[in-house]
Amino acid sequence: MVNVVISEVLCFLTNNYEKLTANKLKPVLTNFYKDEELGTAKEILFKAISTAVQHVGHDIDLPRLPKRQ
Repeated sequence: MVNVVISEVLCFLTNNYEKLTANKLKPVLTNFYKDEELGTAKEILFKAISTAVQHVGHDIDLPRLPKRQ
């Protein structure tokens, strides 16, 4: 089963990740999106990675998810 998640931040990242360097991408994200939107996108991505790792059956310890300050 595939979960559909609507996130403008993640959509922007998906479409621009290969086009922009990290040095150019980070200021665009932090200047355009609110901290809450970035935090929510980060949580969504972290949960998706955690779920994918569990389904594959690997015993990988993911780093903790620090809160944005």
